[in-house]
Amino acid sequence: MKTQYPMIPFPLIVKATDGDT
Repeated sequence: MKTQYPMIPFPLIVKATDGDT
């Protein structure tokens, strides 16, 4: 799912995936 947010910083991606799950 990280590939869906390539423009977002890594910390932001982790937060987005963590909140999504």
